[in-house]
Amino acid sequence: MRNIDSLLSILNDPPGVIFLGECCGTIGELWQGPVSYQGEERVGIVSYPGSRRSRVTFAPPGNHSSGIPLGWKSRKAAELFAEETGLPVPRGQWLCWSELPEGRGMSSSSADIVATLRCLTDYHGLIEDTALYERVMSRIERSDPIFAPTPRLYLTGAHHTVTAFPTPALICCYFHHGHAVSTCGVTEKALLTCYAAHRRRYQDSLAMMAHGLNAGDLAMIGEATTASALLAQHHLPNPAVGHAAAVAGELGALGIFRAHTGSLVGMLFDADAPPNRLLVEESITARVGVTTVHWEGLHAR
Repeated sequence: MRNIDSLLSILNDPPGVIFLGECCGTIGELWQGPVSYQGEERVGIVSYPGSRRSRVTFAPPGNHSSGIPLGWKSRKAAELFAEETGLPVPRGQWLCWSELPEGRGMSSSSADIVATLRCLTDYHGLIEDTALYERVMSRIERSDPIFAPTPRLYLTGAHHTVTAFPTPALICCYFHHGHAVSTCGVTEKALLTCYAAHRRRYQDSLAMMAHGLNAGDLAMIGEATTASALLAQHHLPNPAVGHAAAVAGELGALGIFRAHTGSLVGMLFDADAPPNRLLVEESITARVGVTTVHWEGLHAR
């Protein structure tokens, strides 16, 4: 966790005025591929919100003895907030703390940006404006719709929601395998070039995903996430994807999923038929060699 000791230090200091912004990250993507929008192809994702988050705090001068400078993307977001709203960025002590590892496919930098914007929103007493967040992020990086609490089909470069979906009743486990990935090094143009050779398969899997989410058909969702995860092997191969696919069925998983520009790989399970966590973790450890498996969703037994 980034900067947790500094966060605890600030929160344990004598009482003072602290303004807060938080934003959850994602757990990879349920789907990623090409989507037609306004006559051109754009990269689209179906997001999967997670519980791990970034937090930004601001305290006016004199309230606390120390603070951690914001990262450059958060600083840029603050500048753009001021430009968009005409409101100042206050001087004082800022801290950005996060549970989201960088380069793993959990939207860490986007969560930092939105947490910064929410902290400024809190400071100025404004009503949350997600359109403002999208305008700011569009000038910094491609992003997931991390300000939204439910899955969406979202255009990462256009910063546009195509469709919002209900949250499926899923449990997921996930782990990280391989090196961190620089999202900045993976351009939309490069992804679309790779997608072009398999466009029909992307279309079919997206149609399956949309139907599964709207109908609450978990088996169809799992089939679509698996298809998307395997298609992503063409542009960012990860051997753990194949290992997870090989054991998913025997563990009772609905399917596998992954971060399409990151190291995260996972499995989906029906929340009404929760898996045996120990069995799943032992199988993943034996197959992949990872020692830490994370869980999200309703409690597995």
